[in-house]
Amino acid sequence: MSLIRIACIVFLLAAPAFMPLAAKNNRVLPPSSHWNLKYDEDSCALQRGFGEEGGAILLELRQFAPGPGFQLLFASVDFDLRNERPEIRYGGDEENRLIENAIIADYGDDLHAVILSDSFHTISEKEEWEELDANERARWNFRSLQNLASLQTREESIEAIGIAETFGEEITLQTGSMRAPMDAMRQCMDELLTHWGVDAEAHRSLIRPALPRNYNRLVRRVIQNYPSAMLRQGNNARLQVRLSVSEAGDVTGCYLQLPIEFDDFRQDACHALERARFDPALDAQGNPIASYWTSTILYLMN
Repeated sequence: MSLIRIACIVFLLAAPAFMPLAAKNNRVLPPSSHWNLKYDEDSCALQRGFGEEGGAILLELRQFAPGPGFQLLFASVDFDLRNERPEIRYGGDEENRLIENAIIADYGDDLHAVILSDSFHTISEKEEWEELDANERARWNFRSLQNLASLQTREESIEAIGIAETFGEEITLQTGSMRAPMDAMRQCMDELLTHWGVDAEAHRSLIRPALPRNYNRLVRRVIQNYPSAMLRQGNNARLQVRLSVSEAGDVTGCYLQLPIEFDDFRQDACHALERARFDPALDAQGNPIASYWTSTILYLMN
């Protein structure tokens, strides 16, 4: 049978499980390069290498819209990837988090990668987020942006990122404080908004983001549109989709934020999403303004 999961890319694709830090060998990898900030066409990405030849990992942190959420990618040619759900830990957190919807994929010509969605928010904040519905999570995300000082304090305290299970051992990447890299990421995202025709300054003080009027109906519409050719061939896909939303709440464009191998997925996803109706974003004065809505869609075969 087919399964499609869709979730706002506010934080996570699914609620994580929390578990105590396991007592196991921990390989610590220092940085082997500076942070590299990539201004891509429809996203921004921080990349940095860790470890030496024979034991190296590339870390990529990518954002598809302003906010605390991001996509994490760990890629290596030196470590064998296991088909195990990864456990993630930030800085001095006392618990690992089990990520349910991570995927294994090729990255470039010779790297194998694990890809997941997450944020730097604390465990208690994520537990609060889990109790919210999709639109409440979008509002929560924008409130986080408006409380930037708190988010920056958290980023300042994170000097390492740990991943366990997927590489067969626990690995800690010595990132250094994440405050400056994330400040640079926010500048990149502001510039990206201008390319989308969105007022970045006005979006810092929104009183409401663009919200689909019936999120559950929208999800059902996407679920019913697993491309038949892809279903027959057993193909899976991970889509990052952005919708342009007018001040009237109409969808004026559907864009894939990362390239995919099979165009059928893009066509069917956009066909379903372009019919959505939104409550438009409201600026600080309560006036509707042009905005956007982003989502991660996983097309998975059971």
